[in-house]
Amino acid sequence: MSTIYQFSTFETFKNRGFDGCGTVEELLEYGDIGFGTYHALNGEMIVLDGVPYRADGDCRILRADENDRTPFATVSDFTPDTYFEMGEFTGMDDLCRQLDEQLKSQIHERCLIGRLDGWFKEIEIHSVWPVENPYEALDEIVARQKCVTLKAINGTLVGVRCPEWADKKNFVGWHFHFLSKDHEWGGHVNQVSGEQLAGSLKICHQIECIDHH
Repeated sequence: MSTIYQFSTFETFKNRGFDGCGTVEELLEYGDIGFGTYHALNGEMIVLDGVPYRADGDCRILRADENDRTPFATVSDFTPDTYFEMGEFTGMDDLCRQLDEQLKSQIHERCLIGRLDGWFKEIEIHSVWPVENPYEALDEIVARQKCVTLKAINGTLVGVRCPEWADKKNFVGWHFHFLSKDHEWGGHVNQVSGEQLAGSLKICHQIECIDHH
């Protein structure tokens, strides 16, 4: 059965569960595509083609170390089940609506994980600088972060879509992290518009939390 694997749960993470509970090396044993964050919110994680990247608080990309720890991350072994192309989309809501419409026959309360490659007219991303314990609430930390807007840029959206039954385990609906084609920029996607994306997605039937002890 196709599976999405993750360290911790979103419910635990958003309730100040920011201490790393497993290493990047351990995470990559379970998949070669996905995203998450690092210990004490030290940047946004993007895993693409088996390579772990870290977007720092300025959304500049660094290669992550295999010993870096993560409090929350989602990955899968990327063997796509469906390929498709998309035309113009004017924002995040429009992108998600078009994806759901195009994939509705394959969703059926399943999870999707994969990538959208192409040219983006404009994309707004953010990342995080590390925080200190005792931790503030996640919403308060994110609200302070600087957003970076990139225009006319090629890159990849690494995305996951989870249905309602995944609530508290992961994000419900679509969630995207971005990595530019030149591996210079990346982070969590707030808003996006573009044209002509090539998509490849894997259909997963379950979410399994990794036993990292």
